[in-house]
Amino acid sequence: MVKKDLTLKHAALALVITLAIFVVGGLLGYSLNSEKSRLLTEQTHSIDADMQNIQLSLLYMDALGPEHSCGVLSAEVGQATARLNELGKRLQSYQDAEDFGTEFQMLKDDYSFLELRTWLFYHQLREKCNTDTADVVYFYSSHNCEGCIGQGKILDSLKRELGNRLLVFSLDTEWGQPIMKAFMADFNVTSAPALVVNGQRYGYLEEDEFKQVLCSQYKDKPKFC
Repeated sequence: MVKKDLTLKHAALALVITLAIFVVGGLLGYSLNSEKSRLLTEQTHSIDADMQNIQLSLLYMDALGPEHSCGVLSAEVGQATARLNELGKRLQSYQDAEDFGTEFQMLKDDYSFLELRTWLFYHQLREKCNTDTADVVYFYSSHNCEGCIGQGKILDSLKRELGNRLLVFSLDTEWGQPIMKAFMADFNVTSAPALVVNGQRYGYLEEDEFKQVLCSQYKDKPKFC
């Protein structure tokens, strides 16, 4: 009888411990996700502030002429693009790990809108200041995209080599906003991966092919040309 009582107590204790681990684990997971969400939201708001600074610089340029703002504006766009790339990599890593709750899609929406805004600002900058830079809009898909990982690695390699002379904007083709559908239609993007380099659409590009395309875009040619 005593042995039976001990067995029941052990079973009950095991159940309590299991439930406690489950609850604590759930709370910890919620806490971690909430912390990640908070940090990414802060980062998104900070980049949005960059966008406002860029917009103000463009207005200033319209009022006083490009010679008054080109240098500052180039630096602002470069900084915003670099921060967007970092944010995009963090979002992708959380998505790959399935480590986010319902706020993830909202954050990704904000990120995608910021990407488009920065790209539009950059085109105004290039037109007004005649900058010797190139931009790539990289269309990828989060699901069933053969070649997307490889294309992303090639882009990362070229970005490291060219620095601020190459601006990269990444957009998920599965983003369902009307502006994305219009953007894809304008550039005749029907599948991923796809690339738009300074307004010209391409499919998947191997690194050597990519370098040839970029060489045609620069006045001051990179070393690999």
